[in-house]
Amino acid sequence: MLRRQAHAATYAPVLFMRLRIQSFLVVILCLCLFAVQAQASGIQDVQGISKAGAPDLALSMIDRFQPASPRALTQWVSWERVRLDILHDHERWADLIKRTKDYPEKLPEDFVLAAQSAVADAYLQSHQPIYALERYRNLIWGYSSSKYRSQWREWRLGVIQAYLALGQLDQALVAWRRFEQDFENLSIKEKILRAELALKTGNPDESIEALKGVEDSRVEPLRQLAVLLSGKKKPKEQAAEADKLAKSATGRAQAQLWWVAARAARQAGQGREEIQYLQKALNTPLTDKPDSVFSLSADQLWNAYRDYGEFLGNSKGLLVGDDAAWLKAATEEKDSLKKLSYLVIVALEGQTPENRAKAHSGLLKHWQESKAGSAFINNLYMHSSYFPSGNYVPEVIRPSLAEYALEKGNSELASELMRGIDQPPEDSDAFDWDLRRARIHILGGHEDLGIDVLYGVLSRHVQFSDMQADRFLQVMFDLQTLKRDKDAIALFTALQPRLASQKQLRELLFWMADSYKSLGQYEQAGYLYLRSALFIDQRGLDPWGQTARFFAAENLAEAGLIDDARTLYQGLYRVAQDENRKVVLRQRLQQLQLQQ
Repeated sequence: MLRRQAHAATYAPVLFMRLRIQSFLVVILCLCLFAVQAQASGIQDVQGISKAGAPDLALSMIDRFQPASPRALTQWVSWERVRLDILHDHERWADLIKRTKDYPEKLPEDFVLAAQSAVADAYLQSHQPIYALERYRNLIWGYSSSKYRSQWREWRLGVIQAYLALGQLDQALVAWRRFEQDFENLSIKEKILRAELALKTGNPDESIEALKGVEDSRVEPLRQLAVLLSGKKKPKEQAAEADKLAKSATGRAQAQLWWVAARAARQAGQGREEIQYLQKALNTPLTDKPDSVFSLSADQLWNAYRDYGEFLGNSKGLLVGDDAAWLKAATEEKDSLKKLSYLVIVALEGQTPENRAKAHSGLLKHWQESKAGSAFINNLYMHSSYFPSGNYVPEVIRPSLAEYALEKGNSELASELMRGIDQPPEDSDAFDWDLRRARIHILGGHEDLGIDVLYGVLSRHVQFSDMQADRFLQVMFDLQTLKRDKDAIALFTALQPRLASQKQLRELLFWMADSYKSLGQYEQAGYLYLRSALFIDQRGLDPWGQTARFFAAENLAEAGLIDDARTLYQGLYRVAQDENRKVVLRQRLQQLQLQQ
């Protein structure tokens, strides 16, 4: 018995150690599982943020979460896959290509293949087919084992697309014939590629055959074009059918169908219908990415207008060069398409800059009155060989294009378009025009130009109406956002004597205080906040006054005037009725106590 106890006593520590080791392993396992779950959750959050439209924020989060070195290989690769997906989804081709150039060696093979495939596709999508072709070939030759068969399919399709982009149709056709021999059950994407290849090589019947039984929104424009080119229907009938289908389509497919309708109308000799279809097609924003099948361009509409205008001019005996006669015909014309076509003749071929500007002004006015979209006007002037760059666009058109660029977030282009334009368009309010111009320059990165425009506005107005003051202040807030607070203070000071409204003068003091606060001049900021609070009745206990008093106290505390800050907080506490406000004020008073 004693021996048994002794034996048990001898092994008790061992048993205890085993239990501790097991517990330790369980803890480690739980921590590992937690880490995996946390990472998975983090990845899902980042993916969701990207899909919600904030890719920059998502990429910034990846920079924080991803290990700095691939020594933690599994985590590094997981995050890198997400990074590449985001860059691909948001078409940041240059960033994707650059990122992969600095990869370390000895990464997992499946990740390397996925990354190299993404790079090849990025070259293809960014109009660099020669580099895409090289990458796809390297992948095919470098990974010839049958275990890569599923990747071969993607790579070989990439080779065909690269040949097409290079215009090497014979090589593309040979590559396709081999592809068909090796792979069965073509996907919709592959059938579409086959149909496009058939069209480009002059075989519309093959294109129709390739699309048999395929139901997809991307297919119908291609099918309609193939039928038109095959001659199976009369162009007039084909135009009507494509137009009917376009009315129920959306986005790019809708624009393509109207382009097919326009092409059919042109073949049928229906000049007016061609213009109408092209106008509808060009209501969808064009991109810089060329489409070799549906080659919709702004030049097609300009040329259609011009052809129709010349036809009308001949019937009226108008001579090209007699600008006054063409402009008069446009003024007297009731039919909108005829009016537009007369104006286009002068806009493109007018004898003087003044006459061309008049014609463009007439075009713009007509399009705006007919509620043509901003995208339509932008397409005609920013995607046409008639206007190779913004400098060639008539000044009368540029403000509308600048507004559109600003709306799309391209503030730099907006500012460039407005450079050198000092006079407002006819029938426009000069004050509003100058403020729009100032805002576009400020947001476009040319703040000094915008500030000069604002001083020009001040020099031309001794007094502002309430509405004018509100609009001027909106531009001032843009300056403050960009941290141009010294300039904002100078402009606020110049604006002050031009304001008649006591309410606006009170608000102006508050906004000036904001700028001083941003500059770290807390005593001056506190003084102006307090002036704003007391401005109307010398008490400042209304909602605006209480807010201004609170900010005054904060800034005076920052300036080291603790007793003044305490007095202001205590005064606010005495009149506060909301319990949440009282809590905040108590916290501020406690903080002041700690500062002394």
